[in-house]
Amino acid sequence: MRVLIVDDEPDIVTTTAELLRLVGHDVVTTSDWRQVPQLAVDVDIILHDVRMPGLDIAQQVRDLRQRFAGRIVLFTAERILDPVVAALDVDGLLRKPFGLDEAEAVLA
Repeated sequence: MRVLIVDDEPDIVTTTAELLRLVGHDVVTTSDWRQVPQLAVDVDIILHDVRMPGLDIAQQVRDLRQRFAGRIVLFTAERILDPVVAALDVDGLLRKPFGLDEAEAVLA
């Protein structure tokens, strides 16, 4: 499976990419949420951070749903976002920090 990781924290991007590659996923990364529409063309799943400078995650998800047929999984360290995320048309939520089992369960 090809996964696009979107996060502005380099350590999160690197660690998550390495973790997913270890279990056989092909991984593409970006720290710029504005690049997602172009990069999403060739991926099965978008793993997208909820909080990034200048990002309106609700609008991003709506825009992606218009042209992206794959799965969108959000990830965040914040617990207070549950009602916000529940209202979005996404396929899952992954809490930071997460382990391999949690990532595989959400991405499977």
